[in-house]
Amino acid sequence: MNACTVCSSKNVIKVPGYDQIPRITSDCKPFPAGGELSACKSCGALFKWPSGKFIAEIGDIYNAYDVYYQGGGVEQLVLDGLTGTQMRRSQLLCRELAKLGVFASDAKSIDIGCGNGGFVRALSSAFPGWSLYGLELDGRHREAMKDIPGFVDLIEGDAQTLQGKFDFISMIHALEHFTAPLEALSDLSNNLTENGMIFIEIPNAEANPFDLLIADHVSHFTPSTLKFALQRAGFELVSFNTDWVSKELSVVARKSRAAEIAVEMPEATEAVEAAQNKIIWLRETLDLATKASEGTQKFGVFGTSIAATWLAGQLADKISFFVDEDVSRQGREFFGKPVYAPAQVPGDSVIFVAAAPVIAKKLAARLSYDHGPLYIVPPEI
Repeated sequence: MNACTVCSSKNVIKVPGYDQIPRITSDCKPFPAGGELSACKSCGALFKWPSGKFIAEIGDIYNAYDVYYQGGGVEQLVLDGLTGTQMRRSQLLCRELAKLGVFASDAKSIDIGCGNGGFVRALSSAFPGWSLYGLELDGRHREAMKDIPGFVDLIEGDAQTLQGKFDFISMIHALEHFTAPLEALSDLSNNLTENGMIFIEIPNAEANPFDLLIADHVSHFTPSTLKFALQRAGFELVSFNTDWVSKELSVVARKSRAAEIAVEMPEATEAVEAAQNKIIWLRETLDLATKASEGTQKFGVFGTSIAATWLAGQLADKISFFVDEDVSRQGREFFGKPVYAPAQVPGDSVIFVAAAPVIAKKLAARLSYDHGPLYIVPPEI
């Protein structure tokens, strides 16, 4: 029996039905079915056991990784809950981090899994006195980052081999990729200065079932399992938010200063049932989207990210176009189909909103108008 990657319990089962669902990669490409999802009946953690097959799969994914290719490498927009407008995720996160007022003006920071430097660039703007480093498996984006004010170096390697101390360590959509997340957090705590802090941004699997489809995500954290993992790794929370970015968790933590760390075991009695319900919901969502595509020659999908990729892999030529509010993606092609701005969509179209229901409802309500396209949202979870 595989042990839980968060609490080490052997009280783990495979979630039935997961292996039958086609998957996607985190850089938005279709990926075949055949995965295994495990659920811990002790702490409620959801994870993929890092078997040889799994390691081979994610190796293939990372070798061909193409970050934000839909927008020419430009980071996606997210909804700003403060203004109701859209902005780049990294800019929004740095704005909220600055509001906390807990960071030094001359900090030394490193972004783990920095990609092409989107978050490092946002840090440079929000914290102009910082010395900025990035860490990646290879140096393919080194040249693209050299013009960032305050940028010092791109370190090639993985977090386990990281040397030196930092005042601020960020992991933007990175922790969920680690095969041993608890060990990764414990290791990185040794790279923090005495008053250093770690910032973690990850998908909220509790709010977004589409996260389960991502083949190269090892862990699918909920608020309770992430808090539990941080406590077990010796951290105390400074800030924990579920509303900075919709469907994501935004957490600032530091090494605990207490002699003994209070560890709260999450309630796990419904973890397996909840995972099974999400898989059922995913099938129902695909069925609804398939039915919506029938009887019309003008069927579109709203979005060009994770959920839209999954639907595109299943619906293929039934989709005539995609719709996106991100100007960096409009006018391009996604799966060989044009990407329109909402204002360009023909009025007699049917649009399936590829998003979690709470977001899809808001989008459909905002974009709908008399005699305009029919927006269809996923079923309730």
